[in-house]
Amino acid sequence: MEYDAITIDTQVVETNSFDFDGGLLAQLKQFAGGTTQVALSNVVAAEILKHLREKILSAKDAFESAHKRAVLFGLREKG
Repeated sequence: MEYDAITIDTQVVETNSFDFDGGLLAQLKQFAGGTTQVALSNVVAAEILKHLREKILSAKDAFESAHKRAVLFGLREKG
């Protein structure tokens, strides 16, 4: 059976840790310039961006919390 397009959903991107340069998501590059197109709906693209923003904010909050604790314990200077 031949396919002329493939698509992925938000779960695939999250399951692969947003790693577009490695693993399964990097394999999508094999379709560049070929006859099979990778289709990504606007809804899925928006969901991926939303989830990525949430992950970034969570990481930023965790970093700031760790920095505050390091200052509290005298491991880092305030600032």
